[in-house]
Amino acid sequence: MIELHTDFYKYVDNFAKSANIPSIPIFESDLRYTPEITIAIPTYKRTDLLREAIDSALNQIDYTNYDIIVIDNNSERGCETEKLMMSYDHQKISYYKNSENLGMIGNWNRLFKLARGKYVVMLHDDDILLPFYLKRVQYIISKLKINPDAIYLPTIVTNSLKINENMIDDEKYMYAVKIKSFDFLFGNIVWIVGACFNRETIINSGGFSDTYYPSSDYAFFVKLTKRNKSFLIIGQPTTRYRISDNESLNTSTMIKFIEMDNKIKMIILSKYSIKFYNLFNSLFRVKDYTYIKNMSLSFNNHDPIIKKEISNKFNQVTLIDRIISKIMIFFQRISLRFRRFVIN
Repeated sequence: MIELHTDFYKYVDNFAKSANIPSIPIFESDLRYTPEITIAIPTYKRTDLLREAIDSALNQIDYTNYDIIVIDNNSERGCETEKLMMSYDHQKISYYKNSENLGMIGNWNRLFKLARGKYVVMLHDDDILLPFYLKRVQYIISKLKINPDAIYLPTIVTNSLKINENMIDDEKYMYAVKIKSFDFLFGNIVWIVGACFNRETIINSGGFSDTYYPSSDYAFFVKLTKRNKSFLIIGQPTTRYRISDNESLNTSTMIKFIEMDNKIKMIILSKYSIKFYNLFNSLFRVKDYTYIKNMSLSFNNHDPIIKKEISNKFNQVTLIDRIISKIMIFFQRISLRFRRFVIN
């Protein structure tokens, strides 16, 4: 049960929940060195999309110090995913099958346990990395003054993953912002797709928690800000995030996102001062309505439950709410602009 006094900054060993369930190595990479970066791909019965994700990881340019692990949450042997993986003959790739389904969050955590690299890139099996992604990550890390806990890079949200052949690696106008828990009061301002994490930090922080599902990534991003070494990168997109096949389109999941996100925001807010509650409550109401409306319009969702939810959210939003929300978002953008620094 998540209450206002819940402390998600404290250490909880989320790896222990599935520690007794082994991941079987079907085959492992054959590298003569320890890679700097591991591209980690969790998958479950999505063979057609998985091929695109793996190929995008293999097609990286101007950077070779990495490996790829694919962890299959389907324990069935000889499945279509296994057949696909057996078609790859590449020294950088490892393929594991969990002996039992660990659930989505459990599989995320297993990625970090099995990864060999100092840094771990999360790549969902329906998303892709642009060819210069790893080159860009290495460049950013080299420019930062500290070893980062997390780097969140810009992405393109799309229903199609066809790469624009005209998109070239352009490092001009690239900025970084050291993000704080306060920034997440305006919503989840970063993406997990293509995020690059310090493996040791994730393990020492206890990993992702399914307590906050479906907002487990959001809660963990906030948790990482306590260490003050998380960076939002502003510039050219380096990944493509496909949402047409994601569970976020599910009606009940969309509503749960809103409910859990707001619980997390209230916990953050309680760390500062509850006297700001009314101001942020206006922001929350407007964002809730905007989120569920945009999701419905984007995917032509005619579900009557969604229509009713949109109507309910709309009726809760006042003119004052809209004005306050616009003012607060304006000052947030100003804050991010003044805190950013050039990294090229």
